[in-house]
Amino acid sequence: MSFFLNDLQYLISKIAVAGIFCLLFYVHAQELSLSPGAVSLDGILQFRKQDAYAEVLGSRNFGKDRRGITVSAAVKMRQRSPITGSGFDEDKQIIYQHDIIIAKGRDFVFGRRSDAWVDQLYCNFHDGNQWAVPLKKGVKTPPYGQWAIWSMTMEPREVIAEGRRNTLITLYLNGEQQLRMEVEGLPLCSEAPIRWGNGTGIQDETWGLNGEITELQLFERVLDDDEIMALAQKSKLVKISAPDIVVLSEPFLEALAGLEQQAASPLGRWAGKTLRRAAANGYDQEKILAVIPRLIPALQQTDAGEVVRLWNLACPFLQMFSNQQLTALIAIGNGQGTVPLLGAFEHQSQREVFGQKTIFWELDALFAAEKRKLTSAASWTCSPDKGAVAGHWTITWELPEKLRAVSRLKIAAARIEMDLEFYNPSPDIRLENVSFPLVRLGHKQQGTDYLVHPAQSGVLYRHPVSTETPRPAWYPSGFLNMQFGAYYDDLSGVYVSPEDVHAGIKEYIVRARSGDLEFCWNQAVPYDIQGNGGNALQAPCSAAVELFSGNWYDAALCYKRFARSRSSWCAPGKLPTPTWFEEITLWFSHWTFTQEDIHKMPGIMRKLREYFAMPFAVHWYRWYDPMKGGFPHFMPKEGIAEALQLIRQAGVRSKAYIDTRLWSELDGPGRESDMEFSLIGRPCAVINADGSLNYERYSKKCREVVMCPAAAAWQQKMFDVTERTAALGFDMIYHDQVSASRPFLCYSKEHGHALNSPAVWGAGYDAMFQKIHSLSERYPELCHNTEDAADAHMRLFNGFMPWRWTNDGQIPLFVAVYGGYTQFSGREYDHTTKGDPGSFFVKAAGQLVNAEQIGWFTVGQMMSSPERIVFAKQLAHLRKMLLPFFNQGDMLKPLDFVRAPEMQTLLWGVSGNKPRPVTLPEILHSIWQSGGSGSKVVVWVNTAAKTATAQVQWKEDGSTWYRCRMDGTAVKLQEPSPELQLPAYAFELWCNAPSDTARSMAQELERLAGFSAEELLQEFNILSCSRYGKSILHFDEEAVSGAYRGNGCIVLAGNAEKTIHHKIKTYLEKNTRYRLRMAVRKEPSSKGYLSVANYSPEGTLKVYAVGGNDVPADNQWHEIEMGFSTDPNLNNCGLYLYNVKSEGKIFLDEVSLEKLAETPNGDSASRKEGNEP
Repeated sequence: MSFFLNDLQYLISKIAVAGIFCLLFYVHAQELSLSPGAVSLDGILQFRKQDAYAEVLGSRNFGKDRRGITVSAAVKMRQRSPITGSGFDEDKQIIYQHDIIIAKGRDFVFGRRSDAWVDQLYCNFHDGNQWAVPLKKGVKTPPYGQWAIWSMTMEPREVIAEGRRNTLITLYLNGEQQLRMEVEGLPLCSEAPIRWGNGTGIQDETWGLNGEITELQLFERVLDDDEIMALAQKSKLVKISAPDIVVLSEPFLEALAGLEQQAASPLGRWAGKTLRRAAANGYDQEKILAVIPRLIPALQQTDAGEVVRLWNLACPFLQMFSNQQLTALIAIGNGQGTVPLLGAFEHQSQREVFGQKTIFWELDALFAAEKRKLTSAASWTCSPDKGAVAGHWTITWELPEKLRAVSRLKIAAARIEMDLEFYNPSPDIRLENVSFPLVRLGHKQQGTDYLVHPAQSGVLYRHPVSTETPRPAWYPSGFLNMQFGAYYDDLSGVYVSPEDVHAGIKEYIVRARSGDLEFCWNQAVPYDIQGNGGNALQAPCSAAVELFSGNWYDAALCYKRFARSRSSWCAPGKLPTPTWFEEITLWFSHWTFTQEDIHKMPGIMRKLREYFAMPFAVHWYRWYDPMKGGFPHFMPKEGIAEALQLIRQAGVRSKAYIDTRLWSELDGPGRESDMEFSLIGRPCAVINADGSLNYERYSKKCREVVMCPAAAAWQQKMFDVTERTAALGFDMIYHDQVSASRPFLCYSKEHGHALNSPAVWGAGYDAMFQKIHSLSERYPELCHNTEDAADAHMRLFNGFMPWRWTNDGQIPLFVAVYGGYTQFSGREYDHTTKGDPGSFFVKAAGQLVNAEQIGWFTVGQMMSSPERIVFAKQLAHLRKMLLPFFNQGDMLKPLDFVRAPEMQTLLWGVSGNKPRPVTLPEILHSIWQSGGSGSKVVVWVNTAAKTATAQVQWKEDGSTWYRCRMDGTAVKLQEPSPELQLPAYAFELWCNAPSDTARSMAQELERLAGFSAEELLQEFNILSCSRYGKSILHFDEEAVSGAYRGNGCIVLAGNAEKTIHHKIKTYLEKNTRYRLRMAVRKEPSSKGYLSVANYSPEGTLKVYAVGGNDVPADNQWHEIEMGFSTDPNLNNCGLYLYNVKSEGKIFLDEVSLEKLAETPNGDSASRKEGNEP
């Protein structure tokens, strides 16, 4: 069966400032062939079998021209049976569900995906090697059983000169853009046909569609936002409110064109365009038309002051307000369609600040149970404030049923402020959500434009209007940790923020809209537990729009002025922090899964403490016993208190992991039973508006449930857990997830808070931690920190653990605001995925320059190479020297370059399912100013394994600067464009301190240059002689009778059934000749030998040397010697002792390694006697 759908082409109206254009959409002709199980009823496709589909005939070449595609359909989904149990199958793989709306083989697929964690829109493509779109949280599936318009655009973007092969994907629901992401790779161009209702899932399995579709649309080009909306508005099944279409009259257009021709200045030309935009947004054209002749003299002026003066004389209802930074056009009196702030002209860049709209709002409300959306396009009155300074206006909107909105508009210098509050006298009207500020910024096109996004450390998005924008996020959380966004190019930038001093829960959405960049902050409106109307905002919403010159750092300063002076998390003063935490410089993360791990831990910490020669701290995981209970009980394993006492005696501080957000459904021993969840946990859980709970899953046995921090029993539970943990002897408690994960609105009627309240998260945690902080009376050195960083929680914690500051495009945005105010203690070092070896140095160096405490790597991660050990020790000691800048100072603006350092791209181990490529300069730097002396320091670190260079654009500040180098010299900095040349992993400091201080800093750098890894490696029985040329292992940790020298030796007992071995890890250099000496003793019944063997990066084995076969089995010690050379494939090398199927023991002692010479040709003189391992 086959049929055609509707017309092949049709016309759609599109709003334009100058009138209405007609756009021709070229729709792919769809002749459909239905497979068995696919039926059409009145043009609606249904799929009654899992493998049913509707194939588009002649579609095998669709999209092959690489211009991009658009697909759209009206969809009504039926919900599949929910995934129950653990969410994993018998093979421990995640169980997925898919509903496929449309697919073309693996070229593209679009539909829905769900698992035990998410239910959301799904799109993907295969690039020939893998499915390319990462599985992240995205756009929630619309309500089941209801029609909605699902649309997707996919645009391949290949820039051969830059080596870029990316695809831009945009998802829409009911015409509204929901998500835009740029994905690495290009889709396949196969000859597979397009099929509606059937396609391939993420595991290459076939899925159908459990639902109905119609109004099917295919385009071999990418439609823009306006076209997608126009397409959705044509639906006969989904009623989408069309924006008011304003037709500009011919007399108005003619008069306006004549006025614009008279403009003799940029300000005059801007004024004409602003009138055009105001009319297109709904302002009264007739009022503007009547005054146009009187405005001509103003626009004929070349002097900006005269333009403003004459304009205001001619037009009392459209007034210009001007200061040194900007000129704004304000509509006075009555109006509608547009807000009274019609536009703003920035003097520095000579351009409009805003886009098609300026600052506006939307309100969602229930009118006697009917959902309605009200907007700032309603009728309003605007008047200047009487008796106030110039630049203040009050705007009032009279809304239905005596509902009223009031805003105060203020312009001062480069800053525009608005607030918004609602007066709601009606018990039949319940306000639910306010979108404010909503701000449209015009596309900035001078050079490169960037969006500044406060996720994790901070992220820059390049060309956000035409490429990817961030996913919607909730504040406060690690993915939205400050309340602002900014947009800038080479000329200037704009900062946008709600500047909510109370830090209420907000959703933040930034997206491209019709060539503009739109910023939207959504905030819930609380109501009482009976759900009554007559409610209003607890405090007015705020909007701040501020112009700035510069880059992301200057945007951060705008927010810093607000946050550090007026916010509830900073204004009351800094949370008192024990000195030990402010002065700690180094962290290790450590896991103890067994009692043996606990027994060994103090000894490991003692060795590290002796090597680093300074206090450090360890973040201890699995100190608790999950077999005694799940989250949130955290019962200690045996021996924890004793181990902590030994660790403290060694001079090492400790931090315990707990989770202060979740409760396991099965919280009994081994997560096998419900111990307290039903009794205490469930009543404390966050309740959604529909009565459901919020689940997360970190175990295959059960789910975890998000708790409401305002629930009194949950507050008491976390106080009890924290108190019990502190009593064990921990110096710090790590409260997992509090700052990292998104907050929730709670609708429980039992927790004592208002429903739908954005204050519940902050007020709840405030009350909880007020109790927890009372423990400081008993434990005065006890500290608290949490995962990631969100500024609203700064009043709760002594610091943050921002382990996920691993984004590409990262900038130190959070540190630019809060550096010197709080502490940062840890980054991800290959804990979940493994990155390139060089990423260790970039991450650690980034911690130093950003004033973070170094590390959070495991002991094994640091000790995987001598270079890592030395670098970590150097960073720790250098941070110690720079503490006066980092703890009481401020980050200053990074320097510019005449010749910038080379960029390097490395794979970073991150918290996702695969490593992430991150590009940063080889040389990292930062500038800090001490809060005490006012002196400054520039910190330079080469993160590359080679010499790196740059030329700095230096600006004199009137003080004397010194360059402090690792050779111990401190010389005056006199060149206007200094050259920088740093050897691999080297440091340099520039300071404007007194000369004797500069010399001391240089001498400290020289001391750092002398650090070696050998003494620590020997403590862990690892052979290396990279610095001193010789290394000796004594094996004296445990006493063994009959050792060659000292107290102990290696004993390898035999097994008559098989060959066993013992490996001594060996760190060598490529293309180098070495000599090994050692003592060997064999019992009479033993047989064995030694070898030096290497596994190449590809896993190929090569034996460099074999020896010891001829040692007599006479139970006497014999000294032997082995010479060998390494080759270019050196990768994973060790000294292996083999006991070959014997019943006796072999002893090894006093192993010494000596470096003899380099062998540039890489020849390996390997002895091949005996059996290879």
